[in-house]
Amino acid sequence: MKKNLFIGFVTVLLLIAGITACEQVKASSKNKSEVEAAERENQSGEKDKSEEKIELSAEEIAEFNIKFKPAVSILIETEVHLPGEINLNYDKTARISPRVRGKTIKVFKGLGDTVKKGEVLAIISSRELANTKADYLAAIERLKLAKTVLERERKLWEKQITSQQEYLEAEKNYTEAKINYTTIKQKLFSFGIGEKE
Repeated sequence: MKKNLFIGFVTVLLLIAGITACEQVKASSKNKSEVEAAERENQSGEKDKSEEKIELSAEEIAEFNIKFKPAVSILIETEVHLPGEINLNYDKTARISPRVRGKTIKVFKGLGDTVKKGEVLAIISSRELANTKADYLAAIERLKLAKTVLERERKLWEKQITSQQEYLEAEKNYTEAKINYTTIKQKLFSFGIGEKE
């Protein structure tokens, strides 16, 4: 604290000394008689300033690392050093997690990257998704087969060649195959796979 106060005081003195030096340079351009008249006027109009005078030894100048430069007009700015942490703007950040479990094969975007709609972020290999796709394809074939059997059994039952029980059994199998197909299709939708895919 004392050191800062001392440095501030020395700075003010240096400023005063610089201003005085500037005045002396201006005065040197005037003729000698005008300078002498101005000095007499200053000395008579001012009080004794010997009490404001500060003298520093060479050791003190070296200890406080004081450097002498001509006084100039500048803006004094204060710097404040504070600890800080840089974070993402959480109001503009979204966490994205995959809809299906799997192993990440390749990542295209990192934390903090800008992402547009439809961009691929990563490639994930998922056994669960592969099994669901296989089940979906099998469900399509089962549904086709159950529909064919139902149509055949309906024709046979209408011609009284087969029993009503066999016809109802075929209708039940077709309904179950349709339910299974719809369930697996909805599961694929929940994984983010659209109708076209």
